[in-house]
Amino acid sequence: RAHALARPDGVALRDKSHGIWRPTTWRAYWEAVEVVGHGLHALGVGPGDHVSILSDNRPEWLYADLGAQGIGARGVGIYQTNPADDVAYVLSHSESKVLFCEDQEQVDKAVEIAAETPSVTTIVVFEPRGTLDYTDPRLMSWDEFLKKGRAAMAAAEPGWFEARVEALDPEAASMVVYTSGTTGQPKG
Repeated sequence: RAHALARPDGVALRDKSHGIWRPTTWRAYWEAVEVVGHGLHALGVGPGDHVSILSDNRPEWLYADLGAQGIGARGVGIYQTNPADDVAYVLSHSESKVLFCEDQEQVDKAVEIAAETPSVTTIVVFEPRGTLDYTDPRLMSWDEFLKKGRAAMAAAEPGWFEARVEALDPEAASMVVYTSGTTGQPKG
């Protein structure tokens, strides 16, 4: 937020798509985080809740994590190489409400463990190719999620997200990192 205010047109991130580097400005970065925060709030996520991210490194990972933090929730990264049982453990242990998945491979794990992870009410898929015929009612594409976030943002009091960020305790936990579990169950 501070960078978005101080140098909105400066480059915050670069990611490569089809061999071409694409820049993201600080303004666009902040706006994406804000939309995600509103979207998560619209899905019932609030302070102290957990949101898990099962994905490779990508800009959406950052938006999901920081959007959650902005409303007082905590991001929980899950190793994308984890088998379904390990994913179930982390989701269940953290009582995550929303799971962000990169693609069909990660969604397949989430669908397989649905009965073991009742706290997960929504699965947001960054790249939904291959999942369009899935019938799990929890599934939502990243684009659908952003649409929900923009609608919530339009309906909210102006400055709602900024006020939430300002009210955060800088000493409070903002994310949970689980160990790899090589010596037993992962520890958060």
